[in-house]
Amino acid sequence: MLTLISKLNKMKKLLSLPLTVVALVFLLSACTENKAEKEDRQQEVKTQQPQVNDSEEGFYFFLPSPIQIAHILKKSGLIYDGRLVNDPSKYDQYQTRTNGLLNLGVYTGDLAYCILNDRTEESLKFVEAIKKLGDKHDLSDIYLSDDGNLESAVNNRDSLINFIIQTQENLNDYAHNSNQLSILLVTFTGAWVETVYIGAHAENSSPEKLNETLLEEMSILRDLITGLESTVTDNPEIATLIAQLKQFEKMVPAADENATGLSTDQIESLKKEIAIIRNSIINS
Repeated sequence: MLTLISKLNKMKKLLSLPLTVVALVFLLSACTENKAEKEDRQQEVKTQQPQVNDSEEGFYFFLPSPIQIAHILKKSGLIYDGRLVNDPSKYDQYQTRTNGLLNLGVYTGDLAYCILNDRTEESLKFVEAIKKLGDKHDLSDIYLSDDGNLESAVNNRDSLINFIIQTQENLNDYAHNSNQLSILLVTFTGAWVETVYIGAHAENSSPEKLNETLLEEMSILRDLITGLESTVTDNPEIATLIAQLKQFEKMVPAADENATGLSTDQIESLKKEIAIIRNSIINS
């Protein structure tokens, strides 16, 4: 059986897809590691990420699996809080295609958060919500599992991790083959917003890391906004979300080598703003 590390390495290779407009390189793990670990991680990403040259018409991007993002959150000292995840029973209220995709991302992020905190019972509820929401939006072939009845694997975290990896592979294939790469950006945006929301609001065994975590998350926001603007057009829901994300970005001071980080007031403002964005996704 593959180990978690080998599975994540497999995922990294599978999730490099051509995109004609934007490169999204998510260096999320840098926010939780010491200097030596950061250098190792940066070198790892540099060697794995396809290089872009001027002769190419497009760029490449890398979308990490939500299980990788949740693993980073767990390493950073976040304490599990079930009050912070979206209610899986709300899946049926997401009527539009866009809101369905955003909340598939939210639910997948919540699922990964539960899995890595050994919350198997809660994990299975999110698996069911993801499948039903995917079916509701004609994506049933994407959100399925080769592991059979996951409920028979209550104590098998590997099976739940496989579900996330498999469905992410299916989504990548579908988006690429149908030339709908915007699906990846919209779904990942939901996962990203949920990740930042949980990271900002959960209790942290190392609260001093929150400042650095938020700044690192902000470092990818501009590329995420550019990706949405470039791949999703004539969509009022995404236009509203982009405006919210731009407002969120403006709240973060420009980073420089003399920056001392975010003040307490700035962190509180960011926490409130990401909650507004997240609530507009899960409550619409």
